[in-house]
Amino acid sequence: MKPDFTITSCLLLLSVPVLTLLTPTPSFPKSTTPRSCQLQSENKEGYSPEQLKTIAERITVRIRGNNTAASGTLIAKQGNSYFLVLTNQHVTRRIAPGNIKIQTVDGKIHQGRVLDKFNLLNQQEFAKYDLAILEFTTSENYCLPTRVFNNQVPDQIEVLASGYSVQTGRITFAEGQIKKIVTEPALARGYEIGYDSRVEQGMSGGPIISSKGELLGINGKSAFPILNGGYIYADGTKPTSTQIQELRKLSWGIPITSILAQMKPEFLTAYELPVPNIAPKVPVQTLTLPQWIGKIEEKSKQFTVRIDDSKGENGSGVIIAKQENTTASNWLETGNQLWRLGRYPEAITAFDNAIKQKPEFIHLAYYGKGLALSRSGKVMEAVIALEEAVKAKSDSVLAWTILSLANTKLGRSDQALLAINQAIKLQPNNPNLYNEKLVVLSNLKRYQEAIDAIDQAIKLSPHADFYYNRGAVRSRLGDNQGAIADLQKAADLLQKQGLSAE
Repeated sequence: MKPDFTITSCLLLLSVPVLTLLTPTPSFPKSTTPRSCQLQSENKEGYSPEQLKTIAERITVRIRGNNTAASGTLIAKQGNSYFLVLTNQHVTRRIAPGNIKIQTVDGKIHQGRVLDKFNLLNQQEFAKYDLAILEFTTSENYCLPTRVFNNQVPDQIEVLASGYSVQTGRITFAEGQIKKIVTEPALARGYEIGYDSRVEQGMSGGPIISSKGELLGINGKSAFPILNGGYIYADGTKPTSTQIQELRKLSWGIPITSILAQMKPEFLTAYELPVPNIAPKVPVQTLTLPQWIGKIEEKSKQFTVRIDDSKGENGSGVIIAKQENTTASNWLETGNQLWRLGRYPEAITAFDNAIKQKPEFIHLAYYGKGLALSRSGKVMEAVIALEEAVKAKSDSVLAWTILSLANTKLGRSDQALLAINQAIKLQPNNPNLYNEKLVVLSNLKRYQEAIDAIDQAIKLSPHADFYYNRGAVRSRLGDNQGAIADLQKAADLLQKQGLSAE
């Protein structure tokens, strides 16, 4: 049995909110819900973990277009043909209006449309949120949320987040708990829900549901970004350094009540959406798209070209040109956005432009370049970039960790071990680093040392995955009794968390 785990590193995707809605027709035919959508909860507290995944999968859609891939959430329908999809504005901003494609749970592709604004109570206020609403028409009858939550979201409750991972192209589920609710003011662009689910690249716009199957909000920001630029309150004030470090630990979402509170009553009626039981909480500061990003967006259209090969396959390339007075910081943030959108060649170019200016934070540019190269399949080049990152800033735990992962992928286990040991030296209380060391040592067939490493991880955090990995290594050593005990412990922990061991 071989240890199997993934360490995911995510960048913060900065976004600028714009939302448009459709004016409803005078008459509102009632929609019908397919009988197959109805689920009977298995216990008084709510749905089982598998039922929650079913609910989430049914309402999670994939949004694609212009080399962008992300997620969205089916929230309502009018009659039996008009469906509404909620997503982030930072997703739709990079897709031409006529190129929005929505893929539903059955794999069918629908033409998406950004809706007009006439159904909003206040268009300018709503534009401050990182939200967009799309519509598509179909004769198919898709399931909707079991309930759209219309009260203040409570903290310390269990949640399930879902969305389509850019890395795998498949739907991904992330269990977690709401750890913090930020209001009065909220974070900029309407972010209020802080939760510890591991939100991956591509899950932006996907749903956050409670254990009762209620739609609480949508994903938007991942934990542990490279940059801290997104951590600003809606009134323009900034958190302290200590507060930022706490905010960075969580993924962030926008509550569904923020959308409901900005819609006209007749629109809510048309789409059978509930009236929110809270007062509107609108960000008070307008955060508009910085001029430099707008310029880069325009120029990217000029120097991005299509490349076709002899096999009929195609991709894109970038013509390098003088970019006026764009700063290294601007290029770094742009590369950050492009990386999150899966536009890796363009992201690499942006990071290179930042590197050319030799800023004080050059290590971040090399780190971002390494991530983009790795996702592009250029792992050796990624290693070179990451080595530059740790050379520029030797105490970057993230860079050392990703360097170890890249070397592992190349089969360079000795180099991977050196890198992960350096990360552990810098952050000795991080259990995930010892888990990574277990994998490296297992590849080197140094099994007893691998067990010593995972023992330390378990001491710091008795996680089910760690017990599973230790059991896998014990099995390789022929310690079947110890392996069975660890696997049983992992199963017990998963059951305690309300999950299933598969």
